[in-house]
Amino acid sequence: MLIVIVSSILDNVTALGGLRDWLPTHYSDAWLDALDPTVQWDSMLRGVLSAMVYSTVLFVLAWRHFLDKDVVS
Repeated sequence: MLIVIVSSILDNVTALGGLRDWLPTHYSDAWLDALDPTVQWDSMLRGVLSAMVYSTVLFVLAWRHFLDKDVVS
């Protein structure tokens, strides 16, 4: 939850420029473009790609972490 809060705050700081595009919550509202009369697919696709990259990286890190743990005993 702390990551979401900090990422949301940093996303509102315009001085970060292009770095804001890489924050996990930057495209969190991109699905709202599907409700417009003219659908904007570019931000929704970037949001899906961003979510897939973050979830893959975090899954790999978690998998590597749990390989070292003995969860059977």
